[in-house]
Amino acid sequence: MALDGEGRFRGDSRLEGKVGIVDIGTYTTDLLLVDRLTPVRELSATLTIGVDSLARRLAERCTDLRNPLVMSQSLFLKV
Repeated sequence: MALDGEGRFRGDSRLEGKVGIVDIGTYTTDLLLVDRLTPVRELSATLTIGVDSLARRLAERCTDLRNPLVMSQSLFLKV
């Protein structure tokens, strides 16, 4: 963890090199590479998948709430 509870950078030697940051949001996942605290934009990306996508897929797999066996098995299917 590079930030403290107040959102400030901690004195951390890992920040002197390359660091990958993954920010999973509601609708998107942002991937950012920084090299000595400078963003490397050509190696960064935003994916249009987030927590909402996961929740929707789980809901689709658990449509038969009256049958606990079907519901529990559906959680283990590849999404």
